Amino acid sequence: MPDLSEPKLPVFSQGTLNEEEIAKQFGKIRIHSSEDIKMSFSVEKVNEVAIHDFNIFHLSLLPPDKFWACDNRGNLIKCEMEERILRKISTNTGANLCYHTVTREGELLFTDILKRAIYKVNVDMNANKLMSTGDWVPVAIHSSIINGHILVVMWKNTYMKVTRYNREGKTLQYIQRDVTGKDLYLGVAYITENFNGDICTSDYVANKVVVVTKLGRYRFSYSGKQSQDRFCPNGICTDVMGHILVSDGYVDSHSSSVHLLDMDGHFLSFLLTQDQCPPYPCALCIDYHNNLWIRSLNSSTVAVFKYM
Repeated sequence: MPDLSEPKLPVFSQGTLNEEEIAKQFGKIRIHSSEDIKMSFSVEKVNEVAIHDFNIFHLSLLPPDKFWACDNRGNLIKCEMEERILRKISTNTGANLCYHTVTREGELLFTDILKRAIYKVNVDMNANKLMSTGDWVPVAIHSSIINGHILVVMWKNTYMKVTRYNREGKTLQYIQRDVTGKDLYLGVAYITENFNGDICTSDYVANKVVVVTKLGRYRFSYSGKQSQDRFCPNGICTDVMGHILVSDGYVDSHSSSVHLLDMDGHFLSFLLTQDQCPPYPCALCIDYHNNLWIRSLNSSTVAVFKYM
């Protein structure tokens, strides 16, 4: 047998890591800090839409230049950006705020608290009952742009929940409590959805924003900046970047502002401060040009801001 040489094992010696040299070879990704994000938003008022003799409470936008608006008496109007009313519908909704939404197909959905039902208004302006909510009173509603599902906030006695329906009105999901059995909602005024499927609500009784996953699991809540004496969230919406925008100051014009959060609930900045924000901000929505629409309480005027 031939002689076999004894192999030599490799020896490890620790070297120095030069991040710049690695970056030259592979490139690098820079993660923006909260301060960077604060500096990157420049807010500018670009438009103002007024519907005379109509107290706007909530808005649902239609591409490219129309929108639905409601007052606190159950009246719904379809308008053009030129402030011309195209259509008017009377409902039994009363003083609820976020009681209408628009589907991906441009159909209007609204809640009826007396009949405890959800109605659909098609493009021909025919209103048909889509589903009943039984013993539960439907309040706020949102139509998902992700899958067309319908999210409805409803209450019964002292309880409140979010119910998910498909486009045909079939019940898919109930969201009411967290894993410990504690109620998630006390008094939800507005509801919306983020692009990752998170369901975002503004709770004016609990004074916080509550966010759950698309499966209904509690993710986080936001109760305003620590320096604030009081946080009273109302209108809420999300943008194409996944930011959560929520209005504050519904009951106090001296603290009127719009908070900008990331999709994980971290405060980024006051998008609109007291000096910029209309008093008693209520409804918020993002249009198809990524502009922010904001309406103040007891007003027939909607202010439009560009921030991205």
